Amino acid sequence: MPTRGKLIEKITPEEAIELARYIKIGVMQEAYRVHRAFLLSPWRKSRGMALHDEFLLDIGVIYNAGRIQGIREERARKKSENR
Repeated sequence: MPTRGKLIEKITPEEAIELARYIKIGVMQEAYRVHRAFLLSPWRKSRGMALHDEFLLDIGVIYNAGRIQGIREERARKKSENR
């Protein structure tokens, strides 16, 4: 995905599976918190989606939340290094 002229390499499914052994309980709790918020959102309830599509959207929301969190952490790290 290009961002300001740079290509950002995404994690492969194989890498994600390999890294699963290092997931801590706090990360799982945060993913569950995002999942529950998605399930309870009025937006989701109003969509009337097929179960498969809803599942894909649900995991997409969780994936995107993690991606955005990673970007924010990296920006904060770079900002603190530049001070």
